[in-house]
Amino acid sequence: GRFFRMKCIPLTFESGSRGAGVILEDITEMKTYQHELERRVEERTAALAESQRALATLMGNLPGMAYRCRNDRSFTMEFVSEGSLELTGYTGEELVGNRAIAYADLVEPADLPRILASSQEAMAAHHPFQHTYRIRTKAGAEKWVWEQGLGVYAPGGDVIAIEGFIIDITDRKNAEEIIKKANKQVALLTSITRHD
Repeated sequence: GRFFRMKCIPLTFESGSRGAGVILEDITEMKTYQHELERRVEERTAALAESQRALATLMGNLPGMAYRCRNDRSFTMEFVSEGSLELTGYTGEELVGNRAIAYADLVEPADLPRILASSQEAMAAHHPFQHTYRIRTKAGAEKWVWEQGLGVYAPGGDVIAIEGFIIDITDRKNAEEIIKKANKQVALLTSITRHD
């Protein structure tokens, strides 16, 4: 079938009589194009929803916290994955926008200047950064974490955000300390036995 648009135009003739003019416009091609656009938008919306669902599932299964934060001294979170609760003791709702606490306030104060300086230096060179540092959880426990991040840049080159991932490496750090202590004890024992 074809589609038409009808326009009625009131007319007044020189004799004073009135009438109407009717214009029929074939809009079949426009309607077909509109339907095609609507179909494509629906397909893209469905594909985007599926991508967001898959990403949410992936983020929920990661053993750590994915994040996006502002490039400020508080590391003001704009997004955190569900792993924030296990890592920090704080939910995403508590961390985003510094509602309960700023992420920077979780970082061990002695470690904060180092990670601020090295992340800014890396981002100025458009490089990713990696840090190992300590945080204090909501329950007061100290954790060692490893972080990798990358700047998000405005067209002018300014860093407008940071995106990255943070994982708990406390068990590895504890194992390293145990190995260091064991090595020291072995070295001490070896030096004692050599003197005998």
